[in-house]
Amino acid sequence: MLPRPPRGGQTASGSQPNLNNNNNNMVHKRNYPFEEGRSDSKVAKICEISFRPLIQKVFPDSEILKLKVRIGTMPGDNFTSVIYAVEALLKSSVQITVSGQTGDLKTGARVSDQVNSTDPSQTQVLHLIMKCFPNHPARQDFFRKIDIFRKELDVYRFLLPELIQFEKQRFPLSNDSQRWGLLSAFPHFYGGAYGDDYNRYWEHYNNGQIAHGNFILVEDLRKTQGYRMASKYVGLDLPHCSLVVQEIAKLHALSMAYIKVKLENSSSLSDHFDCLKETIVTPQTEEVASTLFNASFLTSVEIVKQETGCDSIYSQKMRQFGNQVHWIFGHILAGNTDMSLEEMLKIKPNFEDLHDQNKTRKRNNWYVLTHGDCYVNNILFKYEPKTNQPISVKLVDFQLARENCLTIDLVNFIYLSTTQNFRQENLNKVLQVYYHSFIEYCRELGVEPYDDFSMGNLKRKFHHAKIWGMINSLFVLPVVLADAADEQFPLDRAAAGEELNASQMFDQLLKQGSKRNEKLATRVVQLVQEMAEEGVI
Repeated sequence: MLPRPPRGGQTASGSQPNLNNNNNNMVHKRNYPFEEGRSDSKVAKICEISFRPLIQKVFPDSEILKLKVRIGTMPGDNFTSVIYAVEALLKSSVQITVSGQTGDLKTGARVSDQVNSTDPSQTQVLHLIMKCFPNHPARQDFFRKIDIFRKELDVYRFLLPELIQFEKQRFPLSNDSQRWGLLSAFPHFYGGAYGDDYNRYWEHYNNGQIAHGNFILVEDLRKTQGYRMASKYVGLDLPHCSLVVQEIAKLHALSMAYIKVKLENSSSLSDHFDCLKETIVTPQTEEVASTLFNASFLTSVEIVKQETGCDSIYSQKMRQFGNQVHWIFGHILAGNTDMSLEEMLKIKPNFEDLHDQNKTRKRNNWYVLTHGDCYVNNILFKYEPKTNQPISVKLVDFQLARENCLTIDLVNFIYLSTTQNFRQENLNKVLQVYYHSFIEYCRELGVEPYDDFSMGNLKRKFHHAKIWGMINSLFVLPVVLADAADEQFPLDRAAAGEELNASQMFDQLLKQGSKRNEKLATRVVQLVQEMAEEGVI
């Protein structure tokens, strides 16, 4: 989790770039963690005591005949929540529509939608994902303060339905809506709850405290449509990245159209949707958020020192960058200007000049709804069975959704989900895919893109945003590339406010026992080298 990123690097009219990846390095796919999780008596007890009444509230006209729960969250995947896969056998007197199509998990074949009959004697199996508060007390206290669980719930409850309704109005023909519809980008949302009456309600078991009551219930895309996660260790290739940025472009363009048409450019999305207002960087949360960031950032500093040498140019740049990073946070949150970001990206920026409030600064105007946490862990792919090539994508986890510059989603996705070699060969291609997708979707919506929206300006603003891509990556990578469950322990201590020793963080996050974390070290060092060579630090 990070403080709010900045709102906001030749004009191109060429054709869509070739998406064939000559490298052809297919990523290793992985199933949801709970596919290999446990389903023991304690989980069954949690299910009976905690989940049954919650699911009953979501389906009040149905009788729950049976529940089956699996759990097995992987380290680094879900620091902010606990994920359960729930199989619910329901008998209902009303029609329950299941979003999407059911896939044969062995062949990948798709069959017709399953819709429950109105006959009360009929039963239906629903495959659900239940997202709950984390079990760790320190995490719970912190996430209550930053309110990201409520944010995600309200994105599902209020924001996405409003955008989808607006989209339907722009696409009166069902065929067009099916072709371009934003609805296809997310799992079906069934319901959820969040409130003070649940916040302190825990059930205690021998394996720890189980938080429940605050929950989000969505479709299990793994079971219903055959989606799965790509490897967070390998890095995505061009076909995967192209699908993702096309979907991101759709989300961005639709929210831009909503502001132009529905709001008549008179106000922002965050003025109308409370779930997009800032909750992470506040006087109440700034100290603990800073401690969390320090714990992970100092790990990256130690990695660079160990891998390149204490006196290497990269270690020196990291130390300099570390001294400036909190000042950069404050400036970005207060300024949000293209000029200041461009000055910041110089190898030796004039930091005193950035405080000159009398200078004329051009403010970034590419504000859209951003996912906020768009990287490989929060993306699901569906594959063509014969070729094993990705054919569609779903976006999940909206805990950091906010109104921001569209380039923030791009840098978050690209620097957390790809390797240095991929970016050297394909970054421009990915940006071209995004650019053409944004333009095309605006055309379908019947709105004009931003006056200054060109390929050249997109590259320029993307370059400005790289500094955020680096900061975010150095915070997230040590968490998501952890090898064992206990490697998240330092972040639990940080969330509780404990001051951490950088060497201890390095030892626990970089190593598994005596084994060096090769993947983490490689990704961090290559990122720092890349940013240094491009003048970002």
